[in-house]
Amino acid sequence: MSWEEVRTKCVACPCGQGKIEQREYMDDWNQIEYSTPTIVCPICSKKYKVCTEHHASYKPGHGSWNNYYLIPFDYPEYSGTQEATVYPRKTLSFAEMLVENYTLGELKLAQEVAEHCRSSASLTGVAASIRTAYKKAFRSIKIQSIRKQIAKAKSFKKGLNPSMSLSEKMRKVIDGYDGWSPVKPILKDWFGNDYELLMKAANDWRNELAHEKRSYEPDLNTVKAVRLVEHLNYCIVLRKAGYNDDEISAILECTLAR
Repeated sequence: MSWEEVRTKCVACPCGQGKIEQREYMDDWNQIEYSTPTIVCPICSKKYKVCTEHHASYKPGHGSWNNYYLIPFDYPEYSGTQEATVYPRKTLSFAEMLVENYTLGELKLAQEVAEHCRSSASLTGVAASIRTAYKKAFRSIKIQSIRKQIAKAKSFKKGLNPSMSLSEKMRKVIDGYDGWSPVKPILKDWFGNDYELLMKAANDWRNELAHEKRSYEPDLNTVKAVRLVEHLNYCIVLRKAGYNDDEISAILECTLAR
């Protein structure tokens, strides 16, 4: 692989009698690199030095870049606290960078797309953007390797975001938790003490719809469980809107049929 100079960028120097040059190079992969700027001025070259500030992106495959400044030679060197000392930067693997930049839902969708494509050229949506990032990082677009990275990232992400079952979410709304008072008193005349049975029925029906197991037979408890979810949604929305429990109870009585 060879690098060739493709052009030279020029801007005026501070005194206006010379210029500052930066050369641009390109390799066989169409990757671009820039040289450190050079002060081409007999006056400014004696007054200033070029300072380089390096930045690295957390976005997968988006590489790094430099900012350049002219600083007077007599400008005092900074001796205070360095950012890298306080916030040391960790070098992330490609899968870890995917975890940082994509949601679990996006990674699941990307995995589904990748599993159904025979070549990376057929990838679409999020999977296509991951392919582009993978190519920048590894100079390769092998579909098998991309699948492995997506699967690894999805596994990482899932571990960071443990899912809560529908029945657990319902229990928190019904029984209350920090910052949320229980809605059980509001619904006592509607569902009695059948909450555990109905929460399980709601969770089983949700799993049937989500995973198409075709093993769950809905019954009267399933209907009651769906009604319970409906009532809980009303309670949550009305509380967020500022209504008190007595007002919510009255609204439910007028709005929902028994």
